[in-house]
Amino acid sequence: MLRLILFLSIPGVFLLLYNLYPSTFAAEDAFYRVIYLGLLLLFLSGSFFFVSKTQLKQNLKHLFTWGCLCLLFVTGYSFKDEFVNVSQRIKGELMPSSATEIGEGTVRIKKTNDGHFHILALVNGVPVMFLIDTGATGVVLALHDAQRLGFDLNQLDFNMRMSTANGTVQGASVRLDTISIESISINNLRGTVNGAPMDESLLGMEFLQNLDSYEVRGDSLYLTKYP
Repeated sequence: MLRLILFLSIPGVFLLLYNLYPSTFAAEDAFYRVIYLGLLLLFLSGSFFFVSKTQLKQNLKHLFTWGCLCLLFVTGYSFKDEFVNVSQRIKGELMPSSATEIGEGTVRIKKTNDGHFHILALVNGVPVMFLIDTGATGVVLALHDAQRLGFDLNQLDFNMRMSTANGTVQGASVRLDTISIESISINNLRGTVNGAPMDESLLGMEFLQNLDSYEVRGDSLYLTKYP
């Protein structure tokens, strides 16, 4: 009885598809596609007539399992953009020092517990942790970060005098090929290596003034650089 129901359900499937997608069946080659699909369904359904009852139940179970997996895959692919947005939000909450893409050319950085904005940026492809400081004129590198970027501290000329909260310090001018935060990249920037010890490098106006905009809203800093 179950085999007969499956066999007779084929015309119903075609009727349902015709009502759902009339334009598809109206195409020039629709007739040949329908014939091909019909023969394929007849072959598959006909195979049920030549198996035992136990095999039939097992085949139906496998068919149902694969159907559910295919449906899950299609559903997941359909919502891929939403899943990306969710993962970005989760990353932003769990790792405040990482930027979250919120739109084309715009990233959001959340304020950390110390009340400042910290960001892990790529400098010449090397990860560097920065404190974003609008009071800093340029990009100031800590000694340990400068070494990680490949600068030889013994070869740098610390002939610059910089005024800081801790007094006047010596600095050495360097050139940075690129600083990237997610999709935002600024090329050919001037930087300064601070001759005094620093816990963290500073990302100042030398970088920020090359953006199209930057603003603080609530506990978030938004950086925008249009492609």
